[in-house]
Amino acid sequence: MGTRGSRSSVAGAACAHRQNVLAEAKDFQEIIGAMSAPIEVMLKQDQIFGLHACVRSEEADSFAAALGKSMLEFSRGWTGAQRLDTPGHETFFFYDREEDVRFALADRSPVIPVAEGTEILPPRYGPPLAHLLEIGQPESSAEAPAGCDRWGFTAHDVPALLGMASDPELHVASSESAAVWAPLHAMRALGWLRAETAIAPLAAEWGRPGIEDDDFVADEIAAALAAIGPASVSAVAATLADESRSERARLSAACTLARLATAHPAARADALAALVGQLNAHPVQKPDFNGLLVSALIDAKAVEAEAHIERAFASGRVDEFVAGDFEDVQIELGLKLYRERPPKPNEWTTMGAQLRAALGMPEPIEAGMTPTDPLPVTALPKPMRAAPKVGRNEPCPCGSGKKYKKCCGA
Repeated sequence: MGTRGSRSSVAGAACAHRQNVLAEAKDFQEIIGAMSAPIEVMLKQDQIFGLHACVRSEEADSFAAALGKSMLEFSRGWTGAQRLDTPGHETFFFYDREEDVRFALADRSPVIPVAEGTEILPPRYGPPLAHLLEIGQPESSAEAPAGCDRWGFTAHDVPALLGMASDPELHVASSESAAVWAPLHAMRALGWLRAETAIAPLAAEWGRPGIEDDDFVADEIAAALAAIGPASVSAVAATLADESRSERARLSAACTLARLATAHPAARADALAALVGQLNAHPVQKPDFNGLLVSALIDAKAVEAEAHIERAFASGRVDEFVAGDFEDVQIELGLKLYRERPPKPNEWTTMGAQLRAALGMPEPIEAGMTPTDPLPVTALPKPMRAAPKVGRNEPCPCGSGKKYKKCCGA
């Protein structure tokens, strides 16, 4: 009976699906029937924006209505793709395969004839850069694109790679496409080439309108500059010190200095000097900005900066929510193993304490326990003792007076 009920459910779902499809098809045909003249569609293929079509402006609304009932995924117009626009036309972008688009339009109504063949637009990028358009989302932020050596990148490609890294079309390409990740791969290739001429242009990319809030881009710029090496320190330090730059760009520079300090011993002194110099301006900087500078120094394992960090905390101008208090920083830097006193309560620790109390959870050990605190008695394991071994001819331990082999050991 369970099987019959299951089949009935599946059949009902299939029937409902067919009805929905038929209803969609009817709506589609009604829209098509209302058109006074055929809409001619010529499909085009672009290296960055993929499959699209340009439709006369006076027919764009009817075409959009038809597409809305065709079960195709599409976008009407695309900010940043003006290169594909034709005067007097609107551009529609498709996310389905070409054969699916042709079936949905031409095969369902003769009023939207789709011209045979697809126009392939001239590529924006040739080899070796074209390979970067096909990789897709990178797996690790620490690695250059696989095949950099195989594809033959050289110093001659640096200008073109810089162009790809800042190409506004690539930055606004479909999030489903591989091309949208190409600027990040271009940055990695610049780092792999140790392209010192790319340092200033890459640093200028931080905070650029359109990608300012893109964490992927900010991190890739930092990784590329760190890979290029000590020659990056000067430009990165200048970005950190430049108050006309956005705070996001300056903090990205701080993270990059931390990377340079850990990856390149020859750059450590200068990179840390830039970070410490900026932290020393703590009296006139926002507490959260100071906290993030401290976080960068922690990432760099900057034990040399302990005194400067302590002065910043003593001034009360460091947001302790970012990296903890000074004692937390000392532990992070390996200057202490344990806290000497519980951390000061704040809105987050207070909220956590209230939640633990409501749920009946114990306080965390690290909040108030030091190495000298005794463990709670309940935490000490009970000793386990093995049963005594008795010889076969020895008196039985039960007290019977008999030999063990004649009593409990029988």
